Amino acid sequence: MAWVVIMDCEDGSLHVNSGETLDESIDYRMDCMNDGGYKTTEPFQMPDETDWNSYEKEIQGASFKFEFPE
Repeated sequence: MAWVVIMDCEDGSLHVNSGETLDESIDYRMDCMNDGGYKTTEPFQMPDETDWNSYEKEIQGASFKFEFPE
């Protein structure tokens, strides 16, 4: 399983980031907050075989809870 975080970009688009471990996803969230003030979803798991490009296109109209890590 891959650990996924979705970032809310300045232009209103969404960026999907996947990592191998929960720690990588938490680090990515912290980097988003510290480097650009971007909010992200909490990390969640998806199957490794997920087509990430298709998934990213599918979620563009979806609603997510974006927040800074605590």
